[in-house]
Amino acid sequence: MSKLTTIFLSAACPTTDHHVAQLIKRLKATSDRNFRFLGIGGPESHAEGLESIGVDSKHFIFRPLYPYKNAYPRSTIVPIHPVHAYNRFLNWQAFNTIQPKLLDIIHLEKPKAFITFENEFFMKGFYKRVRTAYQSHNKICPPTLFYGMSSFNQEAEYASYLDHFFSRVYIKQQNYQKYTFANTQIGYEGMYKGFRFLLEESSNYKDLVSPDGIYLPTGETFRFDDFIGDIILEQRKKFREQQGIADQDLVLFFATGNTEREIRKTTKVVAEGIKALLGLEEMKNFPASALKIFISVPEFARYNQSATHKIQAQNWPCKITIVSDEKTKFNAMAASDIGIAPNGCIISEFATFQLPSLILDCKAFFNSYFTQMYNSFDNDLNIASQGTVYPELILQTIPNKIAYSILEHYQDPKLRYYYAKRLFPLILNTIGKSDAQIPSQLQSKFQSVDLIKAASTYDLMASRILKGVEVYENIQKETTNSAKDNFYVRTRALQEIGWAKGL
Repeated sequence: MSKLTTIFLSAACPTTDHHVAQLIKRLKATSDRNFRFLGIGGPESHAEGLESIGVDSKHFIFRPLYPYKNAYPRSTIVPIHPVHAYNRFLNWQAFNTIQPKLLDIIHLEKPKAFITFENEFFMKGFYKRVRTAYQSHNKICPPTLFYGMSSFNQEAEYASYLDHFFSRVYIKQQNYQKYTFANTQIGYEGMYKGFRFLLEESSNYKDLVSPDGIYLPTGETFRFDDFIGDIILEQRKKFREQQGIADQDLVLFFATGNTEREIRKTTKVVAEGIKALLGLEEMKNFPASALKIFISVPEFARYNQSATHKIQAQNWPCKITIVSDEKTKFNAMAASDIGIAPNGCIISEFATFQLPSLILDCKAFFNSYFTQMYNSFDNDLNIASQGTVYPELILQTIPNKIAYSILEHYQDPKLRYYYAKRLFPLILNTIGKSDAQIPSQLQSKFQSVDLIKAASTYDLMASRILKGVEVYENIQKETTNSAKDNFYVRTRALQEIGWAKGL
């Protein structure tokens, strides 16, 4: 059996537990190493084998606010600002629990990499403690990595404690001199899987799918949104015929969310919103039998059962179909007219399928209030677009607002094409790309366009993490009794693989 490889992972808010679980799965599938995972997580990551250190993801704020515009006064983006008081308090509690165990983690568990997800303030405080502990004991610190979203003008201070940044959405930096730390644009797994599904199910483009990725046609004059739109239309017609859905029927796709909080809040309010929609004066001649709803539930068994129970407990005024497998989910998205979901990665899937969408707000009131005040919107795609593309119901997730928002989209079906044209340049920049060469035979078949190879989000993360682990293993023998020498050994090794650029 191969040597034990311990990796520390942190889901420092409930919404990232799913990502930790998926990364654990991919690491185990990618490498034959004997892995051990420990850190901070929730039900999904614990089910995949993450060992708890006494702090659970539920102990953190649901979705921490992080103002993304550095144009605001400095006080709004550092944790001393009053809007971060509750988040700072929860982080402080977690640090108090972790601090007595930190030396045991370093000396006994001997992790070969640290990865944190979201909650930038926790990441910063935790990694500073980790770096200090390793330096004070004359040890070389393992690679430190972070999954999240950068600001438009990212702070250079990241480089002093962070080695690699995994970016969800593409944001062009306004000050490249400050953006000095290494970064991998990994995109969203749902976006990658959505494109893969469409290409696999298409009549003419199955050869753009490979076992380890997909090939997407691009080019200055190539209309990628029309290319994908034609494939979606083909799948839409096929699935509607299979389900007996008429062309004039209104089909909604509703995703309940991936946490108990989201499921509890969204299921009831959406059911009431649908009732309010059918009660509007503009819909008085619309028969309820012409309204169909596909409802997606999480794959994780615990949340799947919770969501299914809450869905069935509601008095829906129309036909609903519960969707639990990925293929049916993507088929339903292609066949739908409007999507409804809490903020999260599911919105990137809606964008992939050119589905007009409403984004529900599931945060606590004060967090929603400050999000509205500082950011105006909370979704990654809206932030990266620097404007509202998909409407977000921040502080407005109530039945009547849902009803009128659905009505607006129903009365203006051309919004689908507006979203597609607005988002697809961003989508092409956002999706994670592989460094692999395009096969010459495939490129010659598509001579009039350029091809890019897109890869799975978790594959890209796993490959970067394992690269960092290998570097760390190779420099262990160079450890000295000098913290300064260890620092330069570590920096030089990471710079050789394109990391630690700011050190």
